[in-house]
Amino acid sequence: MSDSASHHNGFDSVATPQQRSAMRSAIIGQCFGTLGYQALTRGLALVYLTKLGISSARVLVYLSLPVFLISVISVPCALIADRLGIKRLGVPGLVLSTIGFATFALAGSAPLAWQELAVLMGCIIIAIGDAMVAAGWFALLSPIVPPALRGRFFGRLRMSWQIMGVLFLTICGVVLARDASVSTYQILLGIATLGSVIRIIFYVRIPELDPPAPNPVPVKEALSSVIAAPGYISFCAYVFLLGLCTGGSLNIFGMVEKNVLELNDNLIVWLGNATMIGAIIGFFIGGRAVDRYSTKPVFLVCHFGFGAVLLTFLARHLAGTALVPALAGVHLFLGMLLAASSIAISTELLALIPPMNKSLSTTMAGVLLQLSASISGLLAAWVLDLNILADQWKLGGATLSAYDSILALWAILVLLFVVTLGLVPSVIRKAEWMPGGA
Repeated sequence: MSDSASHHNGFDSVATPQQRSAMRSAIIGQCFGTLGYQALTRGLALVYLTKLGISSARVLVYLSLPVFLISVISVPCALIADRLGIKRLGVPGLVLSTIGFATFALAGSAPLAWQELAVLMGCIIIAIGDAMVAAGWFALLSPIVPPALRGRFFGRLRMSWQIMGVLFLTICGVVLARDASVSTYQILLGIATLGSVIRIIFYVRIPELDPPAPNPVPVKEALSSVIAAPGYISFCAYVFLLGLCTGGSLNIFGMVEKNVLELNDNLIVWLGNATMIGAIIGFFIGGRAVDRYSTKPVFLVCHFGFGAVLLTFLARHLAGTALVPALAGVHLFLGMLLAASSIAISTELLALIPPMNKSLSTTMAGVLLQLSASISGLLAAWVLDLNILADQWKLGGATLSAYDSILALWAILVLLFVVTLGLVPSVIRKAEWMPGGA
């Protein structure tokens, strides 16, 4: 991060040297830590598990499981973080997460009867570790990032780790161009595990500026104070509805591309890369748009955009021979929307949380977003397992699959939820949403 760039963006004039150093450590740490996350969510883990011969429904369950478990245990972790200290929980969490990724990568070397158990154990350990880290992450950053810089900081943070992720998945795409062996996937997952180790070094350097409360209030009282914060509950409800319709879409895209369109594994990873390039653009635009216009217009644009993206994916047959470039465009746009909406959510959340119990209040909102995304993935897996959807159906001359039925439902719901959002107070409030106005 050059001094001129920092000065140009206002980081020098607003942030202290300690804050700038801490923000830099946060960004570098996340760049290395993201490799495992990208492997799990951008197609690499999906094709790895398919390579091991695991069924579609169970692959969806395993890939949704970490998010679900994080949702369940994050709130207890946040209560502990507010009492013991954020980093006292975060550092052991990072160590656990690293062990989980190593277990996941080594699953392919286990005897056949033990492979799925190793995958399952890896997912569970990753989830526990990530929950311990995530519980205090926003609370750790809260006193470090000046309010006037929040949109741009989160934009820069997420742009940086997405660029790192794009480089990693580009390497994956090149390596997987040939019919890769299981050991090739394991080497790539091993690189992601190494990134997780490096992340620990930089996380340790971030100072904990808000010490834990000397006399913490009882759990019931802490929960009550968070729930009573103005606009907090309505905002959480919005976040839940948004995640329910969009959270599982990338995995379903991957299933269509793998099982219906029968694309090569390297192409699926390249499409995951397109999602991430879109996210880089979305973080850049979203960070500036939030700081300039507030979060309301960003949310509304993203909402309509999600509906448009899902419906466009269903109309992929119109692309004809340009199918793969068309799919790349859909992935790119979805990445932009996911990124921009996440910047708006993070910025709004830091503006809404009460001064006490920061870990708890940020975690509860994050849990709802993760839980809704996980529920959408698990419900999709359950519906597919029940075989209640037609394997093939026609729409305007195109033959669509059971996966497309799920995407069509989500597209309809996300557009319907736009109507209900006009009634949610947090979408109407305006001036105090500006990050500088908190």
